[in-house]
Amino acid sequence: GLERVTALDVSATGELAQVLTALGRPARCAELERFPELRGELLGFTAAGFTLLAPLRAGDRLAGVLLADERTDGRDVLRIDMDVLGLLCDAAAAGLESAGRCAALADRWIEAASAHARAERAPGEDAARGEAAALAVRAARALAMPAALARLAVHAVAIGPWARHEPGARSLAEAAEADPTGRLRDLARLVAASATETEAGEGDDARALGEAAALVRAAGRFAEARMRGADLDGALGAATEDPGAEAVRAALRAALREERAGEPRSA
Repeated sequence: GLERVTALDVSATGELAQVLTALGRPARCAELERFPELRGELLGFTAAGFTLLAPLRAGDRLAGVLLADERTDGRDVLRIDMDVLGLLCDAAAAGLESAGRCAALADRWIEAASAHARAERAPGEDAARGEAAALAVRAARALAMPAALARLAVHAVAIGPWARHEPGARSLAEAAEADPTGRLRDLARLVAASATETEAGEGDDARALGEAAALVRAAGRFAEARMRGADLDGALGAATEDPGAEAVRAALRAALREERAGEPRSA
């Protein structure tokens, strides 16, 4: 299961990464253990039962490492198997590199959208949005929201109404259609869902989207209340008006308590 690999890591600047990148092919752990400087880094992999490490190289950079067990039939891995695995790893590395470029493009759209939204706000509104986004980070953590969805929720809070109205809505729709990673499509769905208070649909994905949308709405109300001059407690009251989002209300209260606990005490 995944528990075998969650504690394993290959440092990008470590000896193991450098050797695997230089080899450019799959290597047995027994072969790598001949290098004394690698034994410490290999210990976790061998303890987890892995016998072969295959580098995924993007140019002269290590993009990842594929881990393999012994063959289920107990036979040794053949040279042809290693050659085929190396070719598959090269193809996978190319895919990872392409995905990385697409993800970078999506990140740049989000950065540009945030900049456009900030440019159209009054200074007080920008500060309130930033405060609401910081609160949303803590609330998403309290909700144990999946990391990717939590990041999108925070982006939606930070960008604010700009993404729901022209020209922002059109820009988001066009970018979402062109984004092969699906991140901007998910952001567009979240922005659309946060514009209404309809109940989430059936299924885990729909419920998660509904919870994230409720958080975006609540954080937006928090920002609007702060712009009107409300103190933190008053803004929290405005943010937690949605009767159908008890988990979000509790998470926002926990987030505000956490934020206050981290504030320096006044003399």
